[in-house]
Amino acid sequence: MQIANSLKTEYGETDSRYLDALSKAVPIAYNEGKVDTAIETRRLHTEIIKRMYGEESPEYIEDVWRLGNIIANSKPIDSIEYYEKVVSFLNSSKQEGTVLFCSSQWRLYWAYREKQDWISAINALNQFVKNAPICAGIDWKGNSIQHIDIAYGYFFLGTAYGGIVKDNELALNAYEKCVSILEEKELFNDFVYTNAVFSLLSTSYVSANKYDDALKWRLRSAEMTARLKGINSDDYINEFKFRK
Repeated sequence: MQIANSLKTEYGETDSRYLDALSKAVPIAYNEGKVDTAIETRRLHTEIIKRMYGEESPEYIEDVWRLGNIIANSKPIDSIEYYEKVVSFLNSSKQEGTVLFCSSQWRLYWAYREKQDWISAINALNQFVKNAPICAGIDWKGNSIQHIDIAYGYFFLGTAYGGIVKDNELALNAYEKCVSILEEKELFNDFVYTNAVFSLLSTSYVSANKYDDALKWRLRSAEMTARLKGINSDDYINEFKFRK
């Protein structure tokens, strides 16, 4: 911050050299464990951008998003108001199919989940999976949404619908879309919850009385378990214990 303050004294707070120095000071403070300093430094940067460009400017909205990001790392619930402001602006300007919008919805999901506000969490996740395919693979200032991220979105939707809402039909639909992406893009080996989604999909088919489909995915789950833990493991044996 000493360098930043020197630049401010010499050139003024709206000078790009001062603003760049502020931005660089944020991760330095955070990595040193000075979380509150990092947040306040980013907040200062955001306020300057607001005065320079206005509250309805893309420049300010991007900075609000960055402020939300640094807050979300340690205080996810406190980040909600910032991501909501970003989403509101992008909705009004018809920019839902952007990395900025989808990233904000993804982060809102985790913040609402932390807050146990499941209705808002599910709404955010639905907005994410709806719009993310539009911008998948596009790099935006070093940030991007990949197809595997969308698969994760559908997986977490499935767990929310099945575990919180208790709607098996919606859960099944989400798991099917998750698996469809993993199959189409050949991402099974990269997806952390491959075995889990096989098992949950099978269980959902049992609840829907679709036993042939349930057996298909239970066998896929068993195959994965055998590969990871061996055919003599309790987990492998338990794969064949159907419970409705």
